[in-house]
Amino acid sequence: MLLDNQANISIIRPDLLLALEEVDKEVRINGVGGVQLSTRETGYLPDFFRVYNSLDTKANILNFADVKDLYKITYQPQHSFTVHLPNRDIVFYRRDKLYMADFSEAVVAVTKAYTKAKEARAQAAHKIIRNCGCPLYAEAVHIVQDENFTHMPILTAEDIKRAYNLYG
Repeated sequence: MLLDNQANISIIRPDLLLALEEVDKEVRINGVGGVQLSTRETGYLPDFFRVYNSLDTKANILNFADVKDLYKITYQPQHSFTVHLPNRDIVFYRRDKLYMADFSEAVVAVTKAYTKAKEARAQAAHKIIRNCGCPLYAEAVHIVQDENFTHMPILTAEDIKRAYNLYG
């Protein structure tokens, strides 16, 4: 996730969000180089606030000013920004010219139980989905059904569905 002082809004992929909701008005978001996407959904980023969400965003972007309005942020020159939450700190380390934090270890609340075998197949499916650039559900199903890849676990559409249910 990027902490961006040039962003006017925060936009996050839905796998990190809770309480997804549709908004009345479509929001168009312009990126660097004229790239534009639109969304009609928001979600709650735990420990932060409601943000726009889209599967089409290339990066998870957190607006610096909105975070600064909520929490103290300290800066270690040329190294990192640290956001001081009430229960923990999140460090956005400098990578090239961007400040990024790893949210991949975020806790996901699951309300449906699966067997260990089904969960393992969902994990395998999730790994394939992430390696393919997090395609939409239908695209992910085609990837496993078309058998275009070798040395890939044998997965079904249900495994893909379960991966999206468990991991977003």
